[in-house]
Amino acid sequence: MGMVTRVFSRDEFEVESSAFVRTLADGPTTAYGFIKDNLNNHFSCSFDQALDGEVYRHQRCKDTQDHQDAVRAFTEKRKPVFNGI
Repeated sequence: MGMVTRVFSRDEFEVESSAFVRTLADGPTTAYGFIKDNLNNHFSCSFDQALDGEVYRHQRCKDTQDHQDAVRAFTEKRKPVFNGI
């Protein structure tokens, strides 16, 4: 079902899970928040309303500095730097 993406031994767990959490924290947190909103929203609205919400959040996401830097990073062949802005 894809619910488990990584498995670690007890000895590796703290280091590996901390690295995974750091990867998430260094990512596009604004976009992650919008994804979470989309998932939560689908429980309380119609399909059409859910799609409208996704479109709205997608449009808001493209206006962020994070998105603009990600586009520049792609064209410059570098990793983007996300600031949650």
